[in-house]
Amino acid sequence: MAVFEPFYGILDTLFHPVFSLFPGDQKLSLMTGIFVVSIIISLITTVVTVKVIDQDEMKRNKKKLKTYQERFTEATKKGDEKRAKKIQSEMMQVQSQVMKSSFAPMLYTFVPIIIVFRWLYQYAPLQTFILEKGYLVSLPFTLPRYGTELGWLGWYIICSLMTSTVIRKAFNLQM
Repeated sequence: MAVFEPFYGILDTLFHPVFSLFPGDQKLSLMTGIFVVSIIISLITTVVTVKVIDQDEMKRNKKKLKTYQERFTEATKKGDEKRAKKIQSEMMQVQSQVMKSSFAPMLYTFVPIIIVFRWLYQYAPLQTFILEKGYLVSLPFTLPRYGTELGWLGWYIICSLMTSTVIRKAFNLQM
């Protein structure tokens, strides 16, 4: 997208040193670069989430949902369909609030993340390496439907799962 082009030069300047950390091993440099990008994105999205979502309210809503779930299970076991439907309706309202508040951080992070992903998609050293080798990472195990070789996006997803979990725990984020 041409709209994002001005940002690509900035990202090239900011991240080129990270994507060149290991001059003798381009693959390791590129993998490390993607890993660092995943840390930064996870950190930014977590900080935005902490600032935008009322964590105390989220805890209360999760507690309510747990209580509703227990009451629903109890009503279902007793065969009290009317009560179960009422509890389910109340539970859906709380789940709706949780979903709405969970989407709020996306309003602030969606466009920047799209810019970074578009930049990675066109980042010349990364794309040249993948075109030459056919992949970025060769896993020591097989992923169903994907095999053992991943491009930058597959590697980013693996890194992001690890980094976001650690960062969210460090911030004690309720989601």
